[in-house]
Amino acid sequence: MSLFTERLTLRAIELRDIDAMLATRTIPDVVEFTYEPLWTREYAEERVSRWVALQQEEEVTFTRWMIELTATGEIMGDIFLSKDAELQGTTEIGYVIHPRHAGHGYATEAAREVLRIGFEEWGVHRIYARVDEDNIGSTRVCEHLGMRREARLLENDRRGEKWSTELVFAMLDSEWEEQKNLVTDTGLQLQPIAEFYASLPRRRVGSGFLITNLQGDILLLETTYKPNWEIPGGHADAGESPRVTAAREVIEELGLAIEPGNLLVIDHVAEEMPKGDILAFVYDGGVIADPTTITIDNYEIRAAHFVPLTDVHKHVTPHMARRLHAAVRTRNEQRPFEIGSDMDDHV
Repeated sequence: MSLFTERLTLRAIELRDIDAMLATRTIPDVVEFTYEPLWTREYAEERVSRWVALQQEEEVTFTRWMIELTATGEIMGDIFLSKDAELQGTTEIGYVIHPRHAGHGYATEAAREVLRIGFEEWGVHRIYARVDEDNIGSTRVCEHLGMRREARLLENDRRGEKWSTELVFAMLDSEWEEQKNLVTDTGLQLQPIAEFYASLPRRRVGSGFLITNLQGDILLLETTYKPNWEIPGGHADAGESPRVTAAREVIEELGLAIEPGNLLVIDHVAEEMPKGDILAFVYDGGVIADPTTITIDNYEIRAAHFVPLTDVHKHVTPHMARRLHAAVRTRNEQRPFEIGSDMDDHV
């Protein structure tokens, strides 16, 4: 059975596709994320023959389609659905695109049609994808499809000599129904809501404390993983508010249970990839009269120091120095500040 999308033809794999499969499976950058060695012709013949045979069984549990550009007939890669024998109603989706065809949305276009087959014709309940964490392109495809990130399996498999961390994305049949294209009364087809949200720019969220001693010196943490020092705090987990992040991090880093006080600063920093934009929140963490209450039992922290405001620039990044000056000013004047790399300070 062949499938057709706006630009693509997806047809079931045949024995004549051995050369096309070899064309992608002999590229190191492609095979790296398939957890297989570079293919030989003998191996290609064995694999393709097995896939063709599986597709001819009475009960279809596996199909691999070759992805062709309809206008030219050129093969750009392949995509599959495979029912999980151990998990009832669950099916895996996976694909490979030749690097010269990457970046044109072909993988997303093909995968959306295959998801439709899985949910609407195979009648499966859940479709999942396993993606190497370093495979940024495939991660974005799953996000564009509206699949949820369900799990992050730390060092779950070996990729050559390296332990690889795997991400699991999934979608339920009910979610597929929700994410179908919306059609207005005029017949205008709109962008799927999940694809729209996936296309929006993303920002990290960081949160920390301004904590001082009785002399007004600022608590900074000397880290083991970068040269500049930081305030107590860290990055927010998914679904976690900045206020909760700050409280959680200070317990993990210093063994202190501190209730976040007033919000002192919101800072937007625009950085180049891979870091990207960040929104940083600084809360009032109060005064520590007795430094011996600080307990460092965290491999990320080497030492804690109280530093005069006039000297913080010697130890922190320019962004953090600006943030701390604004935080101290806010604490003294009792009014929060919004600052950013592309704006003047605002009350």
